Amino acid sequence: MKYQFINGHCSDFCIEKMCKIFNVSRSGYYSRLKPNKKSSVDTLLLCEIKSEHEKSKKQDQHCIKKE
Repeated sequence: MKYQFINGHCSDFCIEKMCKIFNVSRSGYYSRLKPNKKSSVDTLLLCEIKSEHEKSKKQDQHCIKKE
């Protein structure tokens, strides 16, 4: 919540002063701005899984048959 406020008001107030007021480090604030590679990969995988699941629902394949 603190980081969201700082990010939303960075054009109005000095980031250094807001970090001091909220008792957070500037490096901590800036590290929160960088995208997390793992969560990006997880998000992509989740989208692929959901897409495949929807395809299988449309094809009425409720189980995988052994050939």
